[in-house]
Amino acid sequence: MTHPNEDLMRTGYAAFAAQDIPTVLGIFHPDITWAEGNHNAVSGHYTGHDEVVAFFTKLFELTDGTFALAVQQVIADDTGAVVIVNATATRDGQALAWRAAHLWRIESGKATSFEDFVSDGQAIDAAFA
Repeated sequence: MTHPNEDLMRTGYAAFAAQDIPTVLGIFHPDITWAEGNHNAVSGHYTGHDEVVAFFTKLFELTDGTFALAVQQVIADDTGAVVIVNATATRDGQALAWRAAHLWRIESGKATSFEDFVSDGQAIDAAFA
């Protein structure tokens, strides 16, 4: 039997893959904080549904809708989850692929914070300059 927070994450990632943003937002607390590290066009801190949706929109625009995540592993407990993903995208005709660890905090069945840790920050920064 899986932990409820693992189920929550798998539901959210499946919805993201289907571009079902209302379902994605349904697992987020209204005041979610979202942190994208590194130093590129999508780096920054976002707060709340509107800012996170604006981030998603920019990410899809920069990749001509090709950005995708494949979940490899979900580790969850009562306070959060770590989701290991393989990410792919095309940017300016260049195929990109990287691994990332997504750190989630979850309270009362809602994701309250997200942090993205990528395997090759310099390559991502160059691709999304």
